[in-house]
Amino acid sequence: FSQEVDLEFTVKKRYPDLPKANALEYDGLMMRHWTQWEDGAFSHVMFCTYEDGKLGKPVDVMPGEKYDAPTQPFGGEEQMNWSADGKTIAYTCKKESGTAYATSTNTDIYLYNIETGKTINISAPNMGYDVDPKFSPDGKSVLMSESINGRTNIYDINLKSYKIEKLTKGSSISTSASYSPDKKFIVFNSDRSGNQQLYIMNSDGSHQRRISFGSGRYASPAWSPRGDLIAFTKMEKGNFYIGVMKPDGTGERILTEGYMVDTPTWSSNGRVIVFTRQERSTAKKHGWSKI
Repeated sequence: FSQEVDLEFTVKKRYPDLPKANALEYDGLMMRHWTQWEDGAFSHVMFCTYEDGKLGKPVDVMPGEKYDAPTQPFGGEEQMNWSADGKTIAYTCKKESGTAYATSTNTDIYLYNIETGKTINISAPNMGYDVDPKFSPDGKSVLMSESINGRTNIYDINLKSYKIEKLTKGSSISTSASYSPDKKFIVFNSDRSGNQQLYIMNSDGSHQRRISFGSGRYASPAWSPRGDLIAFTKMEKGNFYIGVMKPDGTGERILTEGYMVDTPTWSSNGRVIVFTRQERSTAKKHGWSKI
């Protein structure tokens, strides 16, 4: 999960005697991420233990780093992913600040080792917008999407050689890739048909075929650990849904709906789906995602 961390002097810290103060003076970039001002607080990737129904103390995987992960302004839980053995967390981040941050479109995929606390950049050679990391079931590779020169395609990163292989091609936007449990297939969403739908391809990128044909837009596919179902987000006529379908596209079922429900994630036994839901923004507060 992600959580805001105060690493600079926010308004409240600068003026503790002025609790209603809400203004800052800027003398350079970065000032604003589309919908949010740069206020000295940074979103960091966190993890904690979960035992006997209780959450442990959050651990920051980016201690002291003045960067946002997920990336601003629209990054969410799709930019964080656990390895199957629970020892590594992959996340997206643009580790730049000031003018360099404001003028760069280069984000990278980082791996954080839970046991050692060390972090490595595994997509440094790619100079585009690298997002949506997803571990393979055997933990030997990571899928990601990269946007560069107006095109967004899916890549596979070998975690032994760090070789980066491009799996999709073309001018369409292809993202949110997820391996099948046997690592033979990959499900992803793409707008190559004119409307964002779900597709499956072989793990080497061959035999790409569409599996969703319903109305609305499909996104965030996630293959179940048992391989029998694919969970997804669906957006239609302003409504958001979480649903499942079989890998061949049949048996589509809607499980729930709600404002900005997204990023379905399976439990390790394939019996439970966890997803995020965003609270509606009001005149007094921003909307926030909740699990």
